[in-house]
Amino acid sequence: MSSQVVVADEIDVDFLPVIYQYLRCLEKEQADLSRVSQESTQKVLDLQRKIQTAREQVRVNPLRVASILQREVMVLRYLLQRLLNSPEIIDKLAESYPIRRAAQLTAYAFQRGKEAIESEGPKRVGQFKKDFTQEVKEGFKKIQEENKKR
Repeated sequence: MSSQVVVADEIDVDFLPVIYQYLRCLEKEQADLSRVSQESTQKVLDLQRKIQTAREQVRVNPLRVASILQREVMVLRYLLQRLLNSPEIIDKLAESYPIRRAAQLTAYAFQRGKEAIESEGPKRVGQFKKDFTQEVKEGFKKIQEENKKR
């Protein structure tokens, strides 16, 4: 970071066009989902580069940074809400490999857990009942002994 003072007009912090291009890339009607994924990844990388460039140019002033972040968070929330409320984009995301794979892994983990409970469930229930009954009996014996001592 240089010690040179930079005027605000010289700093390129216009992120919204890059975000808009990213959203437009996701909204495009394309048959090849891998191409959409590649284009969207490229747009995200462009945004990261732009943010990094802005970080290098800006002298850190915590109050100013906080106000800028607050405004940008509001804009990003709006864009995210728009993105998540678009049925076309949700359909494209649902058809994407990462989402499908996450669903497969979730279903697999659920089935494994269900099978484990079904196979070992009766054994554990019987053992729990035995242990619980024994603990209750011991508890009553202790209470009776304490009452006799009084």
